[in-house]
Amino acid sequence: RYVKHRDEVWVQSALDHQKRAFKYQHKSAFVVLTGIQNLGKQQLASSLERKLFESGYLAYFRGISNRALMAGDLEEDATIAKMKHIRQLGEMAYVFSDAGLIFITSISDIDEDDLNTLKTLNQPYQCLVINIGENKFKDHLIDLQIEESEDQEISSQKLMLFLEDKLQQDPEYSI
Repeated sequence: RYVKHRDEVWVQSALDHQKRAFKYQHKSAFVVLTGIQNLGKQQLASSLERKLFESGYLAYFRGISNRALMAGDLEEDATIAKMKHIRQLGEMAYVFSDAGLIFITSISDIDEDDLNTLKTLNQPYQCLVINIGENKFKDHLIDLQIEESEDQEISSQKLMLFLEDKLQQDPEYSI
């Protein structure tokens, strides 16, 4: 309901995402690296941003610290604060995706509701979920699984190949 209202009241750009993908030579995406704390998600996301940028992709990384998700503000509890951060992240992802960019984030210990919120807020654009370590999500929510024991460089290469495939323009727009 919120997304429908947002789409009705926000003024859209005259440039659609297909034109931006053609100009930028890649599709937009919201890339979410998730898993339990202390698995190196932030380092992997930052490395991914650099590799994509060096390969000519328009990419940007912004993560959410574990402290922000677990601690409430002075006037609200931790659950409400977490919901606010998830919503802000989803709205940022929508703006970046609408602008034709690749927005990468790393976020720990989220549940299916949080993940569905992020995906919903980023509609109609793609949200690619990479889970690191134990998968506590339903399989249809995860686009790529990286094992906790995988070497960081191997994980980074695997992730880059996966994204290069997902970010390719649709053939009808690349003529």
